[in-house]
Amino acid sequence: MASPAGATAPTAVAVPSEPEPVAVEAPVRASSLSDDFDSDVPELSAVHCSVNASSENWLVALPVRVGSAAVHYADVLGVEATLALSSQGPSGGARLRVDRDGFSVRGSVRGEDVRLGVREARAIGIVIPKPSAHLRWLESRAGGIRVGLELLGALRLAPGQELAWDDPCERLSLSRANFEPRDAVGVPLTSKAYLDSTQPIRMSAEESGIESLELEATRGDLRVELAERSAAQTRILVELDNALLFGWVDRRLLRQSPRGQGLGYGTGSGQLGTRHTRSWRRVCTADTELLAVSSDATHRIGVVRASTELVLHYSTVPEAFEAVRNVPRWLRPRPGFTFAVRKADVASCPVLEND
Repeated sequence: MASPAGATAPTAVAVPSEPEPVAVEAPVRASSLSDDFDSDVPELSAVHCSVNASSENWLVALPVRVGSAAVHYADVLGVEATLALSSQGPSGGARLRVDRDGFSVRGSVRGEDVRLGVREARAIGIVIPKPSAHLRWLESRAGGIRVGLELLGALRLAPGQELAWDDPCERLSLSRANFEPRDAVGVPLTSKAYLDSTQPIRMSAEESGIESLELEATRGDLRVELAERSAAQTRILVELDNALLFGWVDRRLLRQSPRGQGLGYGTGSGQLGTRHTRSWRRVCTADTELLAVSSDATHRIGVVRASTELVLHYSTVPEAFEAVRNVPRWLRPRPGFTFAVRKADVASCPVLEND
C-alpha cells in the first residue's frame, strides 16, 4: 500500500487511509544526462531517477570517486548538485553532477555512501522523519526508490524488524530541509506519561494494531506525550534523535511516574606537499580540463568553464601540470590529491596578474 504523496508504507508499519496512487517511472537512459565534456567518471548505463541538493545544510559530505578502480579523490559538500541513481539500485552506484562557480565536476558515488533526507514533515506509518534523518538507499523501484531508516535514541527496532518504505525521488534530497516534524502529527497532545521500558513495545498506526512495529528501549522509562485514548489503547508521541514515532500502544505500558532510574545509553585537504614560489591568474576563452593528480595517476574529473579565472602555481605535481589554487570550497581533495590543469592547455590563455 502507499502512504500520502506516493510513499509506500514502511515494512511492518500501518499506513494512513486514502492512499494516493504511485506513478510508474521508467528508467532514464544515461544519454539524456550526458556531459558536454569527456571525463574518467563513467556515466550510468541507465538512470532510474535523480535527487538534488541545495547549497546549504547538506546531510553528509559525499565521497566521490573516479576511474576503473573507483579511487576516492575528493569529498563534495555544501553546493547545488544533482545525484543520479542507477536503475540497478545501490549495486549500480550513483553519479554526482556539480556545475557551479565556473567549475563542472563529476564523481561516482557508491550506493552505500548515499544518504538522503525528506523535504517536509510527513507521517509514513508511525514514523515522522526529522530533518536530520539519514535515509539509506536500498533499492530502485517503479515510481521511486526504497529507503531505510535506523532509529536513533531511546527506542530502537527489535531484532528481525526493518523500517523501510518506497518514496518518490522528488520527495527526497541530499540537503537537510527546514521543517517542524510535529506539523505532521495532526491531533492535539493533551498530557504526558512514562512508557514502561521493561515490557515489549508494539506500536501501530491504527488502533486495530494491524501493520505494527516491535520496539525495545535503550534506556529506562521514557517520557512520552499522549493524544487519543480508547479502552485498551493510547496514541502516543515519542521523540527520538532522528525521528518522531506517533502511534497506538497498549495503555498498560503507560505510567504516571517513572518506574525507576534510567539506564543511560550512548550512541582534509590533502594537497600534495606544495612549494609555492609564485602564482598567476589566467582566463581562458575555452573550457579547460580539470584533473585530480596523485603521485601515480591523473584523472579527468571535469572542466573549468571558459571565462572563469584560474589561479595557478607551481607545486609537486608533475612538470606537465600547474596546480589550481582557487578550487571552490565545496570540492575537498583527499590526502594525496591535487587539482590541476595541463600547462599545454593554459599556455595561450592571457595572464591577468602576477603576485
